[in-house]
Amino acid sequence: MAFEAQRPQMLVAFHAMTMGGFSLAYTTLSTDELKNYIRFLKSDAGSHFNASSSKAFGAALKAGATELGRRLPGSKDGANT
Repeated sequence: MAFEAQRPQMLVAFHAMTMGGFSLAYTTLSTDELKNYIRFLKSDAGSHFNASSSKAFGAALKAGATELGRRLPGSKDGANT
């Protein structure tokens, strides 16, 4: 697959985008607030939060991609259900 061959480059680009997004999201937090957040993320509750959030995010992306594909013009009629 063409995507698989480009996977390393996509991972580098996605990592850079993600770090930039996190930087913007957390830019207003103080050092103490960031330390508390990191402590939370390392806790059992934080691990559960991350796992649940990742699962929900993945499900939302899958649902969105499925709906996008279903609505694409020129898709086979039988696939638009």
